[in-house]
Amino acid sequence: MTRLAAEALMSRVAQAPLPDWRVFADAISVSRIAAGASVFRAGDKDRRIFIVRSGLIKLVYSLPDGDEWIKSFIPEEKFFACSSTLQSGAAAGFGAEAMEPSELEHCPFCVLETLASLHIEWAKTLNALLLDFAAKKEERERVFLTMKPADRFLWLKSTMPRLIDRVPQKDLAAYLGVTPVGLNRIIKRLEKI
Repeated sequence: MTRLAAEALMSRVAQAPLPDWRVFADAISVSRIAAGASVFRAGDKDRRIFIVRSGLIKLVYSLPDGDEWIKSFIPEEKFFACSSTLQSGAAAGFGAEAMEPSELEHCPFCVLETLASLHIEWAKTLNALLLDFAAKKEERERVFLTMKPADRFLWLKSTMPRLIDRVPQKDLAAYLGVTPVGLNRIIKRLEKI
């Protein structure tokens, strides 16, 4: 049996064995998602956490005119969910889409909530996951609000170099908040330096 990506993620975060691990492991399902297919859409009320076993997921805001703004990319052994849906059951404001054929593990969030209410180790692990998520969101906001587009591209290139080769330029542009033409100009200009 393939080791769960969730096990690798939780072990890394918890840094110690977690009690009632089987309860969590038994609640995990695995889905295979074709490239371009949705995991969930804006408006859905999906209260699951997802862990990428293989592939690449993009979290995306779709605008009425058809444009997209990419919130984040989720590679292997990373997790994602819609925090407002997890917290209050609100409809997701963004969608999740597979950029490559992907295999996802998913678990109802209520399982984690129950384990966290029963065991301090699970509560600490869930807290660490949520703090990591918040720190990444804060960094994304800082980069987006304080850096010029060329600096955002250099930041992406230095912090997530594998994405540059895996993600189409139009999606990189949507993540960086520029047009594909603008990103192409930035890349050409930086190549000359």
